[in-house]
Amino acid sequence: MLTAAGSEALLDADPELGAALGPDEFAAARQRVRVVLLRFDESYVRGKWGAGSPHLAGLLITEGALMREVRTARRMTAELIGPGDLIRPFEEDGEEDLPIRAEIIWRAIKPTTLAAIDGRTLQAAAQWPSIVSTLVARTIRRSQRLAVNLSISHMVRIADRLLLLFWHLAIHWGRVTRDAS
Repeated sequence: MLTAAGSEALLDADPELGAALGPDEFAAARQRVRVVLLRFDESYVRGKWGAGSPHLAGLLITEGALMREVRTARRMTAELIGPGDLIRPFEEDGEEDLPIRAEIIWRAIKPTTLAAIDGRTLQAAAQWPSIVSTLVARTIRRSQRLAVNLSISHMVRIADRLLLLFWHLAIHWGRVTRDAS
């Protein structure tokens, strides 16, 4: 499932986390804030990825893409997760004592590298609050994207649903290169 892939500076794994820092602060944070890297190459995993550590805040996707499918009462919904997103697959929805259980399936769309954001990482990053606030903002942005996905799924006409879904995905995942490809 998860295999060790070394370690590196958090700001090398995700330079956008240091966007609010000046050049000297960026260099200092780059030296001090390090993360353990993990690889997820599985085609799929059902349920949790194992027990989480109390010191593990989450896993930051640095490259690759995952699909998180949630199946409830013979219905399925999916969430595309990629670089910049934070996940906690060791704590999943559907485990509470609810009358309806949810089954969660994680699929690797592409081999994915994840940075472990643990207590040590957060302590080191605390010297630069903008790094921590950017991580928090990303978790909020992911929940907002989920709310938009829910809204789109309630559109009656399939053409409207597809158009809105593709626009929504393009805003988050789309990239335009110099040659406009």
